[in-house]
Amino acid sequence: MANFTPVNPGDLITANYFNQVLSSFDSRISALEAANTGGAQIVIQQILPLGTLSVGDQMHVVGQNFGLPANVVVTVGGQQVTSFAAGSGNTDLYFDIPAVQGLSAQGTQVPLVVDNSTSPAPASTTFTLFPAQLTAPSGNIVVAMTGPPPVGLITEGNSYTYTFTVTGFTSLTDNYALAVTLDAASQAAGWTATAVNPTSQSTITTISIPQGQNTTTLVGVKVAIPAVAGVTSGQVTLTLTSSLKPGVSGFGSTAVKVNSQPSSPNASGLTIYSVGTGTLSADGSTVTLPTSTTSVVVIFLASLPDGGAGVSYSISNLVFGNTSWTAKLQSPADISVGTPNSTSQIRFSVSVPPAASSTTMQLTVSEDGKPSVQGQQSFNISVQ
Repeated sequence: MANFTPVNPGDLITANYFNQVLSSFDSRISALEAANTGGAQIVIQQILPLGTLSVGDQMHVVGQNFGLPANVVVTVGGQQVTSFAAGSGNTDLYFDIPAVQGLSAQGTQVPLVVDNSTSPAPASTTFTLFPAQLTAPSGNIVVAMTGPPPVGLITEGNSYTYTFTVTGFTSLTDNYALAVTLDAASQAAGWTATAVNPTSQSTITTISIPQGQNTTTLVGVKVAIPAVAGVTSGQVTLTLTSSLKPGVSGFGSTAVKVNSQPSSPNASGLTIYSVGTGTLSADGSTVTLPTSTTSVVVIFLASLPDGGAGVSYSISNLVFGNTSWTAKLQSPADISVGTPNSTSQIRFSVSVPPAASSTTMQLTVSEDGKPSVQGQQSFNISVQ
């Protein structure tokens, strides 16, 4: 504390005395400011983990004089960090890297800035940041029987391999589990069906579908008919499910008729691409709608095997198990196909009746001029 000569009533206050007071105040204010900062300049010493850092990863910043996390402001590439993880404090900050835009796939140099209300100046450094890394695929797969067995007739006591083409529209390479099922009647009669490599005929349980649009992967389905068939026909279905994200899945089926020629290749493998309202089951076979739904847009993907000049396919209207349901086709009723194995979206607006109960819907796609080249698939609608 400064010592001043006491001033008595009637004393003359001189300029020298007043300057002494001002000088004392200036020194004391400067001391307070220095004490407030304490020379506590923020320092960034290290960024962890070492190696590649992507949007969404947790970053650990090691340094000095960060202060309380509640008072720290951190920006990455201009985007502010909104929360800090446990363990954050004066020398360590833990946080998830925010969604910085405009990053290249090869990585982009971005600034990291740390500041608080007491440091004389913020601390900054730069590092290479990559876009968020995908951990699960998004997209769709379409499954269609494209290769019937090369025989004249399907007979009892033999095995036959049907080739299915899986067309992928996915954002990430992934392994897909294979499941082959038969209808209840043929299964009860002793028929069996397994997924096989279409070339070696060895049993397989998974396949890898590469990242990309319009990729194709072949899967064989081997159907064994006992010496006494028990039934005249069976329906075999191949279902694929992503190992990383079960919502990315697809299925296709074909009929197997005893003492008949093998079924023609499917005109289309049909799968539901999106549902405007509601949810889609993991295997893509069932749409679940809230009870309050009055209408819903359902978009299908169709894989069309034939193509070229003059090749086209006709789209039927949806057929419902409950006739109180109706649908309006919002896509062209006839699709021209220039390239074999093309895909096309088919869009329907479905009107949901009041107090609707669950039902089925069936879509048929047929090649014009080749009625035997036809794809047909049934889906379930559950109202809950």
